[in-house]
Amino acid sequence: MGKHGMGTFTVLESLGSNRYKFQYRIWAELPDESRKRLTGRFSGTEKELRAFMQKVKLEAKGQGVSADPGMTVNTLIEEWLDGKAQEVSARTASIYRGVFLRHIRPRIGGTKVRALDAARLKGFYTDLRRDTDLERTRVQIHLVLRQALDHAVLTGVILSNPAKVVRPATAKAVRREALADAGDVPAWTHEEASKLFAVAMEDRSPFGWAVALGLQTGLRRGELLGLKWSAVDLAGKTLKVVGNLTENDGHRAVGNPKTRESRRVVPLSEEAVRVLKAVREWRDLESTRPGWGGTDFVFPTVDGKMQHPSNINRKVKALTTKAGVRYLSMHATRHTFVTLLAATGVSLQHISKLIGHKTPLVTMTVYSHVFKEEVAAPVLNLTGKLS
Repeated sequence: MGKHGMGTFTVLESLGSNRYKFQYRIWAELPDESRKRLTGRFSGTEKELRAFMQKVKLEAKGQGVSADPGMTVNTLIEEWLDGKAQEVSARTASIYRGVFLRHIRPRIGGTKVRALDAARLKGFYTDLRRDTDLERTRVQIHLVLRQALDHAVLTGVILSNPAKVVRPATAKAVRREALADAGDVPAWTHEEASKLFAVAMEDRSPFGWAVALGLQTGLRRGELLGLKWSAVDLAGKTLKVVGNLTENDGHRAVGNPKTRESRRVVPLSEEAVRVLKAVREWRDLESTRPGWGGTDFVFPTVDGKMQHPSNINRKVKALTTKAGVRYLSMHATRHTFVTLLAATGVSLQHISKLIGHKTPLVTMTVYSHVFKEEVAAPVLNLTGKLS
């Protein structure tokens, strides 16, 4: 652990070229002379971190920025986004900005922050519920506003955060969205998963096989589509999760897995091996055709290039329709894996390691509806559930 006049920090991960992912802790003096502990994450050099911690502490005291009484919601969120981009992944920052541009700026962007009281915020959420069908979108909007208004409190623009008093109608969804994984998301039943797995295998397409392997391993979408043959050991029946394919504003890149614990070795069932052998056979044939992209991705496009992750849900919709089961998003393959595995008696600790959660407590929180009672078991055997 490092120490700095502004607080303490811990190195979580080396990013190369003297850049690291840090966890920082700061005791900051607020404008009312009270003190508050601020924690967060920052990616960069140690020098950049120290400068950032200094900036955070000054902003908390109201010295780093002007506590402009006429500041609008637009200005506040732009300022908050600039700082947040240093703490979160590029994909998360892109989501925050998209939520702001599409939903917040057109409706209340010109409103003065000091005029955005609880009553006005409640009216905004009421209109939002009428105009926006997706609950998840409303939850994301609330999270952006809540965090931006926290920043306004720290910088002395306002004294209290109205978003901590007023929430969208579904407070349960707000808690769920705040988790590392989306919490109580529906999963397919044993019968539905079996049907979907069979149809996905029959589809003989990269996305179809990705769905099938997701059901067998619980890998996240980005982990599946970022998987390369160099990380697959068919003889040893394992694969290594070492990359994560993301897409931000049309730009695709393979970066590090979501967390340090996400970098893991995953055992493969006989069915998972069958999926990968089918993909390998297809790839060996397709790679001889003119125009093949030549990538090492396990699930490339039909011409051998990097996939567009956002397109996979269309394939999931087509497969579920053909299988005659409920349509759920691609992420449901992960939840289905956990649900069916827990039903076989595999322990919470083992499942937590398999899916790359930081601790079993995270798994218990996210899947509280599954782990009503932990039952220990020594083996992984999902094959019988899906074959």
